Amino acid sequence: MDAKEAKELLQPIPNEDFIRNKYSDEIGKCCAVGHLIRLKSEDPSDFSIENCTDWSGTFLFNPEPEVGKFVREECQNFLFKKHKILSCDLASVNNYNNINGYGYDDENIKNRVMKLLDDMIEAGY
Repeated sequence: MDAKEAKELLQPIPNEDFIRNKYSDEIGKCCAVGHLIRLKSEDPSDFSIENCTDWSGTFLFNPEPEVGKFVREECQNFLFKKHKILSCDLASVNNYNNINGYGYDDENIKNRVMKLLDDMIEAGY
């Protein structure tokens, strides 16, 4: 997965279907990571926690390795290399709007996630 594919998958999802601080509400809303994992799963219509998460208790189990690699490693590498932001990945941009100065501070979750993906696409991620 790359930023272009992630953007293509997330673009059709309405703003109001993005949530913070949990992978899924189990009835139709997810964080950006949850949406990507769900959309790449065998059943994209399944909003269960089991189908929308890469986290199990105290360890990552990642049912969709290409998604996990992108949302954790690639996003974190980009944010560090481009902006010198430490310990920040797609989940951080989804959950917090305090990453100031780079356009990732919009109140709207989808807007800041899409801004990150646009920046990553421009940088060749």
